[in-house]
Amino acid sequence: MSRLSEKVLTPKYELNSLFKIETNRDFKWEKATLTREENSRIRTVAEQFNLGSIRNIWVMTKRNKATTLYRLESQNGDWVLRSSAESEKKWLEAQSRVVNQLEYRNITKPIETIHGNFVFCESGHAWMAYSCQPGEIFSGAETNLIEIIRECVLLLESLRKVPVSSDLPSVAHFRFEASSFSEFVSEPARELLSQNLEIIKEWADQVLEISPVTGLLLTHNDLNHANTLIVDSKPFFLDIEDICLEDPNIALGHAIFKLLRHAVYSGHRKVEEMRGLLPKIFEIARAANFKIRDQQSFFRYAVFRILSDIQMILERLRNPEGNQMPTDLEKKIMNLFELHALVYGN
Repeated sequence: MSRLSEKVLTPKYELNSLFKIETNRDFKWEKATLTREENSRIRTVAEQFNLGSIRNIWVMTKRNKATTLYRLESQNGDWVLRSSAESEKKWLEAQSRVVNQLEYRNITKPIETIHGNFVFCESGHAWMAYSCQPGEIFSGAETNLIEIIRECVLLLESLRKVPVSSDLPSVAHFRFEASSFSEFVSEPARELLSQNLEIIKEWADQVLEISPVTGLLLTHNDLNHANTLIVDSKPFFLDIEDICLEDPNIALGHAIFKLLRHAVYSGHRKVEEMRGLLPKIFEIARAANFKIRDQQSFFRYAVFRILSDIQMILERLRNPEGNQMPTDLEKKIMNLFELHALVYGN
């Protein structure tokens, strides 16, 4: 019997201890306080994208300091300038070209510079520009969750039709190793791990049959609540830097889990209500020829991603030099049990 068809073991957890942690939050625009040099640099970059005369500049507050987002008000409209390491130029240029060729429209589409490129490099940074969309980040209170997830499927379906290019990044997956990492988490998380370590090992063994190395297609690897803007009740997807080569089924499993999970975390929905949406979601995924067809396949693809993320974070924590990314280890551990609760209940 295939491991992917085996029955998922039942872990021990208290539902009321889950859906408590969210680190990907508190995004807001604040009026930028800039030095003369910073102000001049931003205006120079804006000229390269022909954004017009700049009237006001805001900066986005967020945990991830590897990138910086500025919102610019000009006589030509509102724009976002994104700054990241110059080493990302090749990927960003390729990602920008991909989304501008997509038939799917509800996703960030960077604009070209006056020289016909999508990325402008200055002072060691790679810059992109795109129109600033009105709307609010997905809150979980939306009544059309099924339609929002349907749009996720449509986006991923559109992306996987694009020919694979070596100019695009590939996702690095990490095989979960059940070594001790209690020093990195709180006492409640340590207790949860100790009670369920054998089950987590079993989950890790069961997903070994998922081999994304042989199924790489173009996809958006991080369709979470913070990358989903709601504009006139419809989703508009952000962070095209997450477009990469990956198994689209892993990307879809991640997206479904993250959106349903956030609806529960925010207090707008109950776990049972979200579980009740799954049959319709599976029907949509099947119709688009994704392999997420039922509870077990959804659980496997989603837990594969969570376990890989946990291992990646552990390796970063043990080798912190040069790592600017925030870590969400405790949240990811809780995600294992939140996923089980959403799919199977406890």
